[in-house]
Amino acid sequence: MQHCPAIHHELRRPGVTLLLLWEEYRAVHLGGYGYSRWCELYRSWEARLSPTMRQAHPAGERLFVDYAGHTVEVVDGSTGELRAAQVFVAVLGASNYTYAVLYQSAYALTVCAQARDAMDRIVSGAAASAFQAMQHASTMAS
Repeated sequence: MQHCPAIHHELRRPGVTLLLLWEEYRAVHLGGYGYSRWCELYRSWEARLSPTMRQAHPAGERLFVDYAGHTVEVVDGSTGELRAAQVFVAVLGASNYTYAVLYQSAYALTVCAQARDAMDRIVSGAAASAFQAMQHASTMAS
């Protein structure tokens, strides 16, 4: 399929899906591919790409932080009011330690303060897990 590079580029835009692009394709090409065949052709083209970029992340050396996607609506339990919130995510490199929290505003705290808070919670959570594992091991040994 000759339009694969353009499809690949369009899929990077927020809210764009293969179904949406196929519907646009079918509006122009009435006798064109069906959805499943169109997706199959695109996926086989995509499989030939090599999008990997290896990066070494020694465990615990870096904290990766960002806001995840669009805002989400949160219901205030006491008033029932819908409020917009942003999802802040922090991940400790080369680990399974992840921290996510909702903030009503990206400007409520600076990203540095949010990252520091995330790191404190991840480290204290890791320390608590290690302490619990040690307690469990000592209980099993006695």
